[in-house]
Amino acid sequence: MKTMMISGFMLGVASWGCSAAPPNVPPAPSNQGECRVLEGPRGGPAVGGAADGRFLPPAPPSARAGDGLAVTLPNRPAQLDGPLRLPALLSGHHTPTTAQWRALPNGSDAALIVVVEDPNEPDTVRARAVEGLAARGASMGFGALTAQVKGADTSAIVRRAAIRGLIVYHGTSGPEVESTLAGALDAPDPLTREAVVNALAPLMGKGGVRALLERRLAKESHALVKEALSAALKGATTQ
Repeated sequence: MKTMMISGFMLGVASWGCSAAPPNVPPAPSNQGECRVLEGPRGGPAVGGAADGRFLPPAPPSARAGDGLAVTLPNRPAQLDGPLRLPALLSGHHTPTTAQWRALPNGSDAALIVVVEDPNEPDTVRARAVEGLAARGASMGFGALTAQVKGADTSAIVRRAAIRGLIVYHGTSGPEVESTLAGALDAPDPLTREAVVNALAPLMGKGGVRALLERRLAKESHALVKEALSAALKGATTQ
């Protein structure tokens, strides 16, 4: 009996609690007036909306940031028409093939030389332009590559690309190529000297290549270059 009374009392309390009115919680204030539009670059549109708070839709693909990065420098040659575009080959993520370089339209050799000789261009872009000249094998590219190998202010990456590219002209300008690369064998940078050795190694049986490398081995002191020379003279390269 006593247990029944306690149970009834607890049920009554529970019923009273469930039937009580919920607490009066005021609604949260709107923060619509506090929304801010992030400011974009000075003189440019706001990020995420217009200056008066209106939302701006995304820019069309043709106007998004990043388009035209390959042609932003003032000295970059004008766009050439053709099946492939020069800026795309110079700045793309993938290394262009020889066929792609050769598919460029007439006038591309002169445009590539402009890029190679422009000190305002990134070294990686200039080096790729050197590779393009070598792949196309145009006679006007020989002088441009020779100048980059001999140039006192040429960056290491551009010089090494020019060293590899000069080999293309060995068949038509063998003595000049060997003379230019012989001078590069005395460069203070061991990676440059190694690049010369590896470039000349496939031509061991032509001209005076073997004699040139043998003379260099006799006075070379850097272990990396000595290994490259020894491998080249034995018929293998360190590439």
